[in-house]
Amino acid sequence: TNEFLVKWYIFLDSLLIHPTDGAMVRIVTTLGPGEREATAEARRIKTEYQGKISAIARDGKALAEAIAAYEALSDLIGRLGSFAGLLYAQDTSDSERAKFYGDASEKLTQISTDLIFFELELNLIDDATIEHALAALAAKHIAQGLLQLLGEKIPERDVDRRHRRGGEA
Repeated sequence: TNEFLVKWYIFLDSLLIHPTDGAMVRIVTTLGPGEREATAEARRIKTEYQGKISAIARDGKALAEAIAAYEALSDLIGRLGSFAGLLYAQDTSDSERAKFYGDASEKLTQISTDLIFFELELNLIDDATIEHALAALAAKHIAQGLLQLLGEKIPERDVDRRHRRGGEA
């Protein structure tokens, strides 16, 4: 069977038949014995970055990657929590929805616990260090963009001549 069709069926089933299932797909997708996708990502972020944020902050690219990973997982946690809360709010007298909301909240809190360090360590970094890292990252991206742009517009012989002269025109 086509993997897409299987996922599409699960998606439709979660929307039309069992609405609570679809919200938790990313949490209940087993990656290993007892490990789930969001839990595994939180653990990876904690292992890779805990106690290292201040050192990483010196490198704009590494800092941007760390923040992107953290924000992606935080966004997922927020969306899942919102879904669980909204589903429960639709019918607060439904015991299945109440249980789902409680279970989801508990699991999301457990996952978030592994991420507490991130913002605390990020807030300890002085503004000058962060600004320097981000400026270096921005300058690198601007330089790469200009080189690509110039590489397309400058005739090949001129690019070769610039390269031989150490980048000078």
